[in-house]
Amino acid sequence: MTRTTTTRSATTRSATTDDPATTIYESNETRHAAAPDPTRGIQEALFSTEPAVPLSIFSTELSALQAVVRYLSEARKLSFTEIAALLNRSPKTVWTTYAHAKELAFTYTEDALAIPLSRFSRRDLAPLEALVTYLLRLGFSNVEAARLLKLDPRTTWTVAKRAERKRATNAENDRQEVAR
Repeated sequence: MTRTTTTRSATTRSATTDDPATTIYESNETRHAAAPDPTRGIQEALFSTEPAVPLSIFSTELSALQAVVRYLSEARKLSFTEIAALLNRSPKTVWTTYAHAKELAFTYTEDALAIPLSRFSRRDLAPLEALVTYLLRLGFSNVEAARLLKLDPRTTWTVAKRAERKRATNAENDRQEVAR
């Protein structure tokens, strides 16, 4: 399934590939593969139907997990058991996290950009690591991610590198497990 659009000097054809954002441009006898659209990840995040939390909850003094738990409890009126099921954590952990979080200031706005809850349900990364890697995969730079989260860019860089190391270690452990 190929869609062809003719313009003045070039023919643009969207090729069916693994990456739907890739477009092939043909001009005279030269063929060039364009880079994927850098805003594609952001567009997917904006129009996702998956349960999510607004990005603004992470710009407070709360930890990433505390912010998610407090938002789900207070704004979405979910029980600790429901939150625990969504985040793949124990209800006791959720209760303790909320008890510590309610002592700290918490404000948020409903942002257009929301973070899917599924990013926090995987236990291979810490919540902040999952958040930073998600923002980086959306196409934000390290500095932009730090600004959004009101963190120092060195912190987001360290968190991203730690997550990268964990994923590499987990992948290596998986390969060794398969080899046995």
